[in-house]
Amino acid sequence: MSKTAIMGKIIWFTSKALLVALMTWGSVGLADEQVFAGQMHLEEIPTPAPGLGAIPWENDIDEGYLDEDMAAALASHGGMSLDGSTYSEHPIGPCDFLSKGVCCPPTWYTEQQIRVLTRNRSRGRVISAEYLPDESALAGQAVTSGRLSTKSITFNATEGYYTTIGRHLWRDSENRDHFGEFTFWGLHSWDDWAHASGRRLFGGTVGSLFSPFDLTLNVLDTSVGGFNWSDTHRLSYQSSIHNWELNSRIRPRIRKDRLVLQPNGRWRREERPGAHYSFLYGFRVVSIAERSLFQARGQIVSDPDVFNAFGDYHVRTGNNLIGLQIGGDMVYRYNKWSWGFRGKTAAMVNAAHHISRVRSGGDPFADILPNYTLKDSRSDVAAVIEFGVTGKYMITPHFWLNAGYDLMWVTGLALAPEQMDFSARPSGHLNTGGTVFYHGLTAGFEWTF
Repeated sequence: MSKTAIMGKIIWFTSKALLVALMTWGSVGLADEQVFAGQMHLEEIPTPAPGLGAIPWENDIDEGYLDEDMAAALASHGGMSLDGSTYSEHPIGPCDFLSKGVCCPPTWYTEQQIRVLTRNRSRGRVISAEYLPDESALAGQAVTSGRLSTKSITFNATEGYYTTIGRHLWRDSENRDHFGEFTFWGLHSWDDWAHASGRRLFGGTVGSLFSPFDLTLNVLDTSVGGFNWSDTHRLSYQSSIHNWELNSRIRPRIRKDRLVLQPNGRWRREERPGAHYSFLYGFRVVSIAERSLFQARGQIVSDPDVFNAFGDYHVRTGNNLIGLQIGGDMVYRYNKWSWGFRGKTAAMVNAAHHISRVRSGGDPFADILPNYTLKDSRSDVAAVIEFGVTGKYMITPHFWLNAGYDLMWVTGLALAPEQMDFSARPSGHLNTGGTVFYHGLTAGFEWTF
């Protein structure tokens, strides 16, 4: 079974288990809410009789305003509210009236989106240089010019998947709604490579490219086989990321809804425009896997023989970040659209590892032919900081289009290019000092039910 299929099955089983957990959690919250059913009552808003003057829109309206005209209007609709939704004479809460405003949280909601992200390059480090014989003769020592570095890799934007599934759990005594949320985003993968070609030196005997194995040495006296006196150098770099979250969100009910007369003569319950807040806390897992490969190829000509020299430096790293996070958002809501800010921060532990393999050969005149495998693993502290802007537009009361732009920093990572050690006696010690910056656009829809 392929790694992609295995990852797909893991995501499917994880999502199903968390969905069952949310449903169970919601059943408990619903039982708690029914305890307060007898204490909850319909927030009734009057329709004044003709000639009574303007409706006091800017004032909070309670059931004391109910008059005979309002009662007659409700009765004339035969058990229906003024906007056509079902009306109960024995409601269990204020949401049975018109089900339009912020006082009517959805039982379930989901966001389905496409997320397009790009990421920064690795920290700069020269890994390929060209030997310059003319300049070296004038200087009296070896002179080289950098041709390839880790910053030669430039990642393009790549698309991935984002989903959130949430359920309303209960409303507490402080008039705050509690939700359980499961979020997954990922399936992002970046892949790029860079290439450098040298010249033939000394009558076409060898190539002109050198690696960091020998850049600080006298290139005429010492040679690291496969990686030096090469014709071509090539660096490739792949990276991927997946993210899982299980959060509890708290959303205070700050303002009462209002009753608005529509142009068609119908009444509709709406939330009041203004800023609304929510807060979250939960558990987060981030997985970042990387691979880098530095390749050297060249021909060593010694008449009548020709030798094909090669060198490969292959590094694989894995980062599994686990920790707790807090966050929140501030949203300015209007009639059909809203915009705002959101952010999260997580303190995490990174269980990281790397495997580095160096293979070389084909050069019979080399002083050194490096061939070894290095491994190391360790747990270290890491952090995730996320910030973004978001906007939504209502198509129907239960269906919204949304979009946002997000930025995320992840620190304490083992990045593949930063594990390459070109010293004579490499230790193989894992370097977890890497930082990655992700940013990009998210767009899709939100559906409540």
